[in-house]
Order: sequence, then C-alpha cells, then structure tokens
Amino acid sequence: MIEVLKYKKKLNDFLELDTATIFSISGRLWTLFAGLATTVLVISFFPPDVQGYYYTFNALIGLQVFAELGLGAVIIYFASHEWSKLSINQDGWLTGDVSSLSRIRSLGRFSLHWYSILALILSACLMVGGYFFFSAKGDIHVDWEIPWYCLALVTGVNVMLIPFWSVLEGCNQVKHVYKYRLCQYMLGSISAWLAIVFGFDLYALSLVGLAGVFVFVFLVLPKYYRFFVSIFFRVPHGVILGWRFDILPMQWRIAVSWISGYL
Repeated sequence: MIEVLKYKKKLNDFLELDTATIFSISGRLWTLFAGLATTVLVISFFPPDVQGYYYTFNALIGLQVFAELGLGAVIIYFASHEWSKLSINQDGWLTGDVSSLSRIRSLGRFSLHWYSILALILSACLMVGGYFFFSAKGDIHVDWEIPWYCLALVTGVNVMLIPFWSVLEGCNQVKHVYKYRLCQYMLGSISAWLAIVFGFDLYALSLVGLAGVFVFVFLVLPKYYRFFVSIFFRVPHGVILGWRFDILPMQWRIAVSWISGYL
C-alpha cells in the first residue's frame, strides 16, 4: 500500500510539472504568434506617424526595468525557500512553520510597500516625461496625450501586481500562474487586434496592460484571496527578512543583468 501511494505521488508530481510545462510553452508560442500578427496589423492599419508612436510607446514602457531592479525574481527565490515548510489549507489560508510564516510575511509586506511606491513614481514619471518628450518631438496631427496617460496608469497598476504574481510562483503555484499568464496573453492580444482593426489606434497598448489587471482581479484574486491576505496583510512575528542583508546581495546582481539586457 505504501509503495502504491509513493508511485501515485510521483505520478501526480510528474503530471503537475508536465501541465506547467505545457502552459509555459503555449504562452511562449502564443506570444511569438501574437507578436507577428500584431506587427502585420500595425503595418496594415496604422499610418506611418502612428506606427512611430506605437513603437516609441512600447520602448518607453520598457524603462520600468530600471525601477523594478529585479526584485520580482528575488521574491520568487525567497518565497520558494520558505515554501518547503508551508502549505495552503483547505480554506485557502497559508499555514505551517512559524518562522517561515514570519519571514515570508516580512517579504510580502516589504515587496508590496516597494512596488506600491514604485508604481506611483513610475506612472508619474512616465506621464510627465512622456509629455515633454512627445511635445518636443511629436506630430501635432496625432492624438497621443490620452492614450499615453492611460498606458502610464495601466503600467503602474501592473507593476503593483508583480509581488502577487511572484509570490504565487515562488509558492509552487507555477501551473496556475502559467495558465493565468496564457489567458492574459491571449486576452491582451485579441483586445489589441480588435482595437487596431476598429480604429482605436494607440489605445491598443493600454488594452494589453488591462488584460493583466482583468485576469488578476477576476481569475486570480477569487481563488487566492485568503492566501494573499495571509502573506501581505499579516504582521510577521519572529524572524524577518531584511532588505539590506538578505535581499540586496541577490537583487543588485539580477538588476545589473536585466538592465544590461534592456540596453
């Protein structure tokens, strides 16, 4: 009987990994296909001046890597380390070793505080910086102001959601994270295509960002509400993770790698 249970557990672990891999590969394939399809639609439906704004918007939004500085990857690492002594009970709450609970809660509260401030600063800087940049070099015949402000706000909201996604992935919810990401990619791409075809032009990029918010609010949050409360809104009691001695030594290395990749 014991041997049967062991084989059953191994089979479940294999199927869990296999499902996560399928969702991951599907997401990458969809992103590749969607990128090509979007490029064709942009060339077909956007005038040359609007195309320039579209790709400039994309490039400027990528600057968020300089603000995030690799913290999302660090959260995944530390959350996975603590997860070995934790679990999610039947009611959806995080339970387990007291010290691990304290550390992951300190990580959650710190990351939520970091990303909340970062999201506000990033949105404000994008709005102000974009205004001066496009006002000085822009085409007066293209209505870029409201689409740019919408994109800056949506980008800030998605940045604020990064710690939730990262903690989920670190706490062995990889299969679900990749599944939700695939839904996000598909919804964002289809929304962008419809916006391009029906003449919403530069709003297409904001709809891609809104897809991430939609998936989180209507799919992720109902399932993991208690889990998030357990980590991000509970005060840690005991050993905590400190940014200077625990997080920073890993974060700065990842940050250098990410910034180098962007440049």
